[in-house]
Amino acid sequence: MTVQEGENLRTKKPEDILRTTLEIEKQNIQKALDIKRKFKGSVVWEKVKCGKTGCRKCQNGAFHGPYSYLHFYFAGKVKRKYLPKVIGELAACPKNDLEERLKELEQEEGKSKS
Repeated sequence: MTVQEGENLRTKKPEDILRTTLEIEKQNIQKALDIKRKFKGSVVWEKVKCGKTGCRKCQNGAFHGPYSYLHFYFAGKVKRKYLPKVIGELAACPKNDLEERLKELEQEEGKSKS
């Protein structure tokens, strides 16, 4: 969410904020479903080195994260693609659960428009 969107939320009515929240959740679920449809792979949570010299976390072996990555095969090689936290969490869910939640959101959206 951008600063401008945050400012807009302060002036909105509660029902508008709820609608915006539901729209964001719906978009995130659709992105996760798109990933599941396009790529056959696994969501993996990894801790990573930042590469900065003198980083205490990395020097102590704690590293940063965990961050979510999609691991998949492409042209016979394992590829890794970063996923934002929310999308990674959703992409780790079973496809049926995501589709069910998407239907629920669409029904809620239909009720609020009526």
